[in-house]
Amino acid sequence: MSNKRAAAEPTRSEVHRYRLANTYIGSYLTLTRQPVYSLLFLTPLLVVYEAYAYFINFNKPFQIRNGADILLKRFFQLLGLEGLFSMMMFILVAILVIVGISYRRMRQPLVGRYFPLMLGEAIVYSFFLGPVVQRLTGFVQHPFLGPDTSPIQDFSVKLLVSLGAGVYEEIVFRVVLITAMMFLLEKVARFEFNHAAVLSIIASSIIFSGFHYIGEYHWQFTWESFLYRAIAGLVLAILYITRGLGITAWTHSLYDVYVLLVTGT
Repeated sequence: MSNKRAAAEPTRSEVHRYRLANTYIGSYLTLTRQPVYSLLFLTPLLVVYEAYAYFINFNKPFQIRNGADILLKRFFQLLGLEGLFSMMMFILVAILVIVGISYRRMRQPLVGRYFPLMLGEAIVYSFFLGPVVQRLTGFVQHPFLGPDTSPIQDFSVKLLVSLGAGVYEEIVFRVVLITAMMFLLEKVARFEFNHAAVLSIIASSIIFSGFHYIGEYHWQFTWESFLYRAIAGLVLAILYITRGLGITAWTHSLYDVYVLLVTGT
């Protein structure tokens, strides 16, 4: 009798995933979720936002920026990183380090043609984000959109906030918050991984929605708009987990810019 154990037969789903991974689409979906693709794709959006923010705020006594951007930079100040240049250098160096580590682990060359496909994917998602959230909430239209509902009236500032939403709100509420809550729930509270993931996604989406109603340029609170943003946060969180930070950030920014151009809010 042989002492060798027979290898376990792969399940049908495992065979399907293996076959999909070896197709062009499967390879694209797998690789573009990696940090090296995600962060490189995010970087141009970050640079555009920061350059535009510098232009808008040039020679002004105070800085007008996206709220999540201000929140993150205040955290950097607690770490002793004073000044916009120091903070930006820290962010760019962190991106380069993560990209370098991810690239070494991936052990295959970058596929340049994937980046235009990622942009196309984000554009498609941005057009469908509003209708999907409206369908999930049952609202016929955005409950907070109107000519006088925006807390900011200057179009250039609205555009700045919209661009920054994709970058910094996704970093703060998806990357940082979901990761931190997952760690606390799974490692400290001893929740199972799936339960911790679901609770983290739901809680981060609620906090994401509530964040829009605090600060100097806060929106007027209504339960309809709160629910709408919470569901939007839930959809973006799922997109972040399945497609990565880069595509989610571009989707968020493009959606906000689209709403701004169409409705003016």
